[in-house]
Amino acid sequence: MNYENTGGYSNMGEIYIAHRNEYTNEVQTVREHCENTANLCKEYAIPEMEDLAYAAGKAHDIGKYQEGFQRRIRGENIRVEHSTCGAIAVGEKYPKPMNLMIQYCIAGHHTGIPNGGFGNDEDNSLKGRMNRTFEDYDAYKQELELPESVEAPVASGDVIGRAVYKLGDRELGTVDILCSEDIAAAVYKDYFMESLQMYLP
Repeated sequence: MNYENTGGYSNMGEIYIAHRNEYTNEVQTVREHCENTANLCKEYAIPEMEDLAYAAGKAHDIGKYQEGFQRRIRGENIRVEHSTCGAIAVGEKYPKPMNLMIQYCIAGHHTGIPNGGFGNDEDNSLKGRMNRTFEDYDAYKQELELPESVEAPVASGDVIGRAVYKLGDRELGTVDILCSEDIAAAVYKDYFMESLQMYLP
């Protein structure tokens, strides 16, 4: 990935970096990383959980849009928590209980699934972490669009999302994401059979 010509730009006048190869100095932008992770999560999820998995992958690293993280990945010796930011974002966008399932996945993607906690906690529980204060990470909205809630049944050809292409603050274009096949609503029997197959040879 070419450092100078890719991705959105931070307050530091450079791209938002998610990962840097310490040997080649190649970088992967936050946008690339989140989009690739979202697609992989959806690919490996069971059909009933594809939407949740995709949303979790898309939002899991949006905390890397914090300026502090961008300084850290450029070499500054500071600690910056980023995983909780994605959990906060999906909590604001999606209703319960779906948002909770995604929040646990995002908050625990480095340290393991946290305890739930209570409203005023200040510990490492999910509630405690979400009560913390973070730097502004709203720059993700310029590059990433979290999917809307989509529930089965979905018909082939239905619009289930939208990809937005931006250069800085300028929107270059959009493309609808279409469902490629009919997806029926799951019923109790489907979940029972899916669970049973996990324990049968």
